[in-house]
Amino acid sequence: MTERIGLDPAERAWEISTYQESDRAGALALVRDEYGDIDLADGDYYDWLRAACPPDVTQWLVREKGTGRVVSAATMVGVRAVWKGKGIKALLGFNIVVAPEYRRQGIHSTLIRQSREDIKAAGFCLTTIFPNPKSMPQLARSETHHHVSEVALLVRPLDLRALADAQYDNRLVSWGGTLGWGLASRTLWRAQGPPGKRTPLHISEDEMLDESYNHFWSQVRTKYDLMLVRDRAFLTWRFIDIPTREYQVLSARKGDEILGYIVLRETDVRGTVTGLIADFLVAPGEQGALAGQVLLHAALERFKETGMPLAGGLLLPHTHEYALMRRAGFLKAPKPLAPQPFHLFVRSHCDDPGLEAITRPEAWYISIADHDAV
Repeated sequence: MTERIGLDPAERAWEISTYQESDRAGALALVRDEYGDIDLADGDYYDWLRAACPPDVTQWLVREKGTGRVVSAATMVGVRAVWKGKGIKALLGFNIVVAPEYRRQGIHSTLIRQSREDIKAAGFCLTTIFPNPKSMPQLARSETHHHVSEVALLVRPLDLRALADAQYDNRLVSWGGTLGWGLASRTLWRAQGPPGKRTPLHISEDEMLDESYNHFWSQVRTKYDLMLVRDRAFLTWRFIDIPTREYQVLSARKGDEILGYIVLRETDVRGTVTGLIADFLVAPGEQGALAGQVLLHAALERFKETGMPLAGGLLLPHTHEYALMRRAGFLKAPKPLAPQPFHLFVRSHCDDPGLEAITRPEAWYISIADHDAV
């Protein structure tokens, strides 16, 4: 069935409406039906996310006519970004869900048209979306959303036998996988050794983020052309204040100065307990490379100590941090280990930066911090 964008409003079984607080239960039910009983459908997570909605952008949803049931909803989160060091406003499209029986009926296109003017009037330059596999075909055909890149999932096995047993429950496969990775790790993908004991850097586990994170951000804000502002306020909101997940934030410091940080989380990926690198950013140059080496070594040691068989994270291949992870023994994940493909789409709302600039993969710095589901 083709998408019936031109369907007359009178013929639709649905109608566009503005979000009201009374819609909270219906929106949560919609997310739960789509993803199951996970934290995306938790009320505390939902309230945390909606608290970041910009007040000058209308949050639209779709109701079923007659019953008033919520059949499509999304949360638009307002964030700050930088384009070549210049501050711009951006939106993140989170928890975009359409009930199965209402897909391919033009709901997504209608919502885009409905929100276009107030987004532009509020001064937002772009919107980013990581669609789930069910939404990918529609976005790929969209004239308003543009594909930037697939974001690589990098993984490093930490306990090969436990990993193979968890994935395949087959001792022969487990044995072969162990031998195969062992050979590869000594030849093609030899991991960089641990940092020397005389390194001038020390690791700090930061339960609260201090002003030094703002100073670090001022040093790295021009490292990439386009990235979300990763200052103290954003990192605190994303990793400290979130009510349903626990993250560890580690910084590599020389004295009180931060030269890089890494954010860790333990989660389940397709039945395998995995240590996620949720964000990883270091200063440019040799000092940043050393900070990255120290941070990755500390992260992997923590993952091993807690018995995690696998570590992973999302990054784009042109970045400094991606190269550091590769040198630490990470590889692009084979499809059986990837929970889903991670594709970045962007929607433009202004002329500076233009569409050509924001759809160039090499302009972006992206990590799990930019994604809604992990």
